Formats: sequence, C-alpha cells, structure tokens
Amino acid sequence: MRRPCRRCEEEALTLADVCAAHLEDLQTHRERILQHLRAGHGHAAVLKGLDLRGIDLHGLYLEHAGFQEARLDDADLSDCDLERSSFQRASLRGANLAGSRLQVANLQDVDLSGADLSGAHLDGAHLSHADLSGARLEGCTFAGAQIRGANLQGADFRRAMARRASFAGSRLQGADFRGATLLDVSFLDAEGLDDVITDASTEGFHDAIGVKKRPPKKPSDDGRGPRPSEMEW
Repeated sequence: MRRPCRRCEEEALTLADVCAAHLEDLQTHRERILQHLRAGHGHAAVLKGLDLRGIDLHGLYLEHAGFQEARLDDADLSDCDLERSSFQRASLRGANLAGSRLQVANLQDVDLSGADLSGAHLDGAHLSHADLSGARLEGCTFAGAQIRGANLQGADFRRAMARRASFAGSRLQGADFRGATLLDVSFLDAEGLDDVITDASTEGFHDAIGVKKRPPKKPSDDGRGPRPSEMEW
C-alpha cells in the first residue's frame, strides 16, 4: 500500500516516513535499508531517489522493488531477483547486474553506460531510451524486450539471444553481435547498422526488419569469378 511522505505527496521510502528528498540522515537510513534487504524483505521495497552508489546487494530478492531515479553507480546487483522492478530514470553507470533476473523490469531512460549485464535475463524488459553504451550484455536473453531509441554504441551483445525484440530507432555504432541469435527482431530506423560487428556465427541479423539486404554478387561478363579487389568483405 502506498504511503505518502509526511512532508509532500511523494511516496515514502521503506523504513521511513518521508521521501528521499526529505530524508535527513542518509547514511543511517542506508545502513538500515541494507540490513532490511539482506534479511529478505526486498519485495516491493520503495527506494526511489536514494543515493545507493557502490552498495552491495548481490544475490538479493528484490522483485517489484522501486529504484526510480535512484543513484546506483558502481553498485553490485549481480545474481539478484529483480523481476518487475522499476529503475526508470535511475543511474547505474558501471553497475554489476551480471546474471540478474530482470524479466519485465522497467529500465526506461536509465543510464547503464559501462554496466555489466552479462548473462542477465531481460525477457519482456523495457529499455527504451536507456544508455547502454559500452555495456556488457554477453549471453543475455531479450525475448520480447523493447529497446527502442536506446544508445547501444559499443555495447557487447556477443552470444545474446533476442526473439521478437525491438531495437527500433536505437544507435548501434560499434555494437558487437558476434555469435548472437536474433529471431524476428526489428532494427527499423536504427542508426549505425553498417558499423555493427557480426560474424558467421551471428544468426538472423541480415534478416531483421530494417537491415538493408545485400544483393548477391553478380558474375562478371567474361565468366570469371570476382577478383579479390571486387569482393565484399
């Protein structure tokens, strides 16, 4: 049940009667929150707007938790259960979310630049307009994920699995999809597709919506095969 802050109309934090903007003793509250979460009370915890930079929440149960607008730069959220949690407009620069379960999580407008999400489960997650530049996403699953208008420049998607996901309107310069499997994926209106890194083990990229299909190489008039200088590498 939503509890209003006693000083404004914002939602009150877990273990407090005020919102983050009116919290007077951040350090004491941070320590109390950490003990509370580690005791297994993370379900639907309200942590909106808190400064939790560098906090260690490794392996905790945080399903439905609210981290909107929180500062979690360099935090350890690896192997956490974060299903249906909300991080909207939060900052997680350089954070560790490796192996976490983020199914149907709200990560819209989140700064995840340089974050480690390798092996994370992002099925049904909302990542639209997120900053994932330089992020590690090797081996992630993205079934039904929405990653529209995101910054994916230099992101590492090696061996990722995306089915019926949308990368529409995203920036993809230097994104690495080697070994990735992309089935029924949309890159409509995405930028930097010519700079995306793929190899022979990448499945489905050239069949994705929005990716320009390359015409087959025509044989020369004299019947000879193409010279090395004429081949498309």
